[in-house]
Amino acid sequence: MEGDFVDFLVEDELSSVTLLVEDQRLYVHKEVLAQWSPVFRAMFVGMFKERNMKEVELPEKKVEDFVELLHCMYPPIHPITGW
Repeated sequence: MEGDFVDFLVEDELSSVTLLVEDQRLYVHKEVLAQWSPVFRAMFVGMFKERNMKEVELPEKKVEDFVELLHCMYPPIHPITGW
């Protein structure tokens, strides 16, 4: 069964943080990033300034590469129908 990938360029009412990569805003969820990455976990759970920030800039990252990484973290969307 095929699904659609998450479009990180579209703001989601459930997204908890915005990543700024190459002047492009990516709308994501802290919990997902923290689950996949010890760096993001430390950033969002530890005593770092990003813990309470709504927008986090990621300098020196390429938006195309980062979106590809996000697609590895987020599975394709398969809407549940028939409920």
